[in-house]
Amino acid sequence: IELGNVSVVEFWATWCGPCRQSIPHLTELQKSYGNRVRFNGVAIWQRESPDAYIAKVEDFVKEMGDKMEYSVAVDTKPTGGDMATNWMAAAGQNGIPTAFVIGKDGRIAYIGHPMDPRLKSTIDEVLAGTFDIKAAQAKSAREAAMSAEVMKTMATVTSLYKANKDAEAEKALAGLTTKYPEFAAASLGTRYERRLATGREADAFTLMRAEWQKAFTEASQLNEIAWDIATNKRYKKPNYTLAVAMAKRAV
Repeated sequence: IELGNVSVVEFWATWCGPCRQSIPHLTELQKSYGNRVRFNGVAIWQRESPDAYIAKVEDFVKEMGDKMEYSVAVDTKPTGGDMATNWMAAAGQNGIPTAFVIGKDGRIAYIGHPMDPRLKSTIDEVLAGTFDIKAAQAKSAREAAMSAEVMKTMATVTSLYKANKDAEAEKALAGLTTKYPEFAAASLGTRYERRLATGREADAFTLMRAEWQKAFTEASQLNEIAWDIATNKRYKKPNYTLAVAMAKRAV
């Protein structure tokens, strides 16, 4: 990483399935950006002994071949190494793959999944000189606050559901959705699954029909539920009309 250049540092491990899936994507990005951006994959949290983990990473890179055509490094030790400590732990990250985008000024512009479209959009903004770090920091802070509140609320909702206090549970979900509209999809999914789990399939479909068009904004979400309705044997009377409508919206 050098001042004046844009870099991507991505943390992964040989045992991590999602990491393997993201590697070809990072290779394509490296090819598309050329020498304007340097991509670096750093293997952390390896499960081998200190005298074997480097060889494991080397063998993995050879196996990937042209699917992994960017710089690759290993942490100073398999677990608890300098990179895992000073990057991942320092940034409060506990899952891989995780990518960091480092701007020309040496400041972090993005932390997140390497397959997230925001990785590329952030790189493009940094290269163009239009990246607003203050806006990004504010957004990150809001997301962190939302994440903490969601975890707390969902723990409460789970307890209420276990006590069969569904009305109170859904009141808590409604309050969270009002404060964070982007939580609408998760809220709907939770209420839908609760109805299915308690044998109220017809009520579940009634709820989904009433709210899905406003709650779901991502094609992947719509597609997942459409396929579930159409193929999952848990349904006694699958609502194929709803499944088709959601699939069409996803397309």
